[in-house]
Amino acid sequence: MSLDWIQQNEEEIIAISREIWTYAELGRKEFKSSACMQRFLKSHGFTVTTGMGGMETSIKATWGSGKPVIGFLGEFDALPELNQKTTAQKSPICEGAPGHGCGHNLLGSASAAAAIALRYEMEEKQIPGTVIFWGCPDEEGTMGKIHMAKENLFDELDVAITNHPGIANYANEGVQSSLFNMKFQFYGKSSHAAAAPQNGRSALDALELMHVSLNYLREHVDRNVSMHYIITNGGQKPNVVPEFASSLLTIRGATINQVKEVYERVLNCAKGACLMTDTQFEHQILWGCYSFNVNKNLCKIAHDAMVECGPIRWTDKELSFAAKMQGRYDSDTIMDSIINYVSYEGIPYLQNEVLHEGVVPFTGRPFYTRGSTDVSDVSWIVPSVEIVTACRPVGVAAHTWEQTACAGMGIGQKGMILAARTMFKTGLKLLLSPELLEKVKEEFEVSTEEMKYQPVI
Repeated sequence: MSLDWIQQNEEEIIAISREIWTYAELGRKEFKSSACMQRFLKSHGFTVTTGMGGMETSIKATWGSGKPVIGFLGEFDALPELNQKTTAQKSPICEGAPGHGCGHNLLGSASAAAAIALRYEMEEKQIPGTVIFWGCPDEEGTMGKIHMAKENLFDELDVAITNHPGIANYANEGVQSSLFNMKFQFYGKSSHAAAAPQNGRSALDALELMHVSLNYLREHVDRNVSMHYIITNGGQKPNVVPEFASSLLTIRGATINQVKEVYERVLNCAKGACLMTDTQFEHQILWGCYSFNVNKNLCKIAHDAMVECGPIRWTDKELSFAAKMQGRYDSDTIMDSIINYVSYEGIPYLQNEVLHEGVVPFTGRPFYTRGSTDVSDVSWIVPSVEIVTACRPVGVAAHTWEQTACAGMGIGQKGMILAARTMFKTGLKLLLSPELLEKVKEEFEVSTEEMKYQPVI
């Protein structure tokens, strides 16, 4: 019945996603978006509470009781400066305003729809268990799920299911990167840069020397490690020796332990810079996340569910729209984007496509990807799976105005409906087949035997 519920209520689901797309609120400021999602869930019988993890816009919506507990994770934050009309050419509605350049309006709406559909199926067929929708704020900023994990909010789940807009349809076998985001502050002594430079101790010199050291360090870390930084304060006037300078630094790696090892070497770079300049420094880890703990059994269940839900059928108008977007990219850029999102086995299924229709085959061989997500932390607490669906043209990157445009019209909306149907069916398979859920949980126990989750912050 409830697969039919999603199909019969597509207009309502699309309207919710479109409303949140219109609001386009930044992390922790998603007040209208969160309220919209709460109304949607309450109207279908869920009990809703808010404010978990120290975030006003977080949501816990619950239906049912007892075990098993199936969780759906949703997001609804936008990105700065990616406001865009639903056109194939760059055309902001309001220059400089936020926009859903990662498609989280689709992500949250699909997860909520899947939770609602599963609730109706359980009620009709008297299937025991609990459905929980978690509305998780600020994924793009401070990675809100990490703050929720610190309060043990996901511990009651037997499994967590989520989705993300992408360029193809698949159950994600990608091991997304671990990450540390850090703030560095250097302290020196101000002086007149021309009249008395000998009296100054430049905090900016120290900061720049640390950055130079990082650039040499790149040669001597694992290929999976990347480091990127910005200077947030480099002084105020060139004729004043800066007594204060600061930067933000991100380290990514294949595992949390790899990131921790590089982090210690980065601290040595900062210490060396201070020795050379007679300055001091402070640092703080602002937030960080683990790499994704891929559960192959759960991925296979989700893959099979997606295949059963059928391919997306694109209209000529949608294909023409997508071709105009894709035409802005050269073939090498398109191929780089494909490689970043799918395993090498999946590449043949995307080459020469404008919009992906089918399902990328399941391989059972997790592969490393360079992006990061706070869903990774949840994957070390409970078995988790991320379903990806085609919500923009093949080769087009996320965090772009193109994704904002697609997230507000048919291309993104069709991908969202496939995600909702796939997540619902994945949850239903686990409820109806306790042996499948047991295999998922057994694999999770083995994968976490030697590394128990501890939040980075």
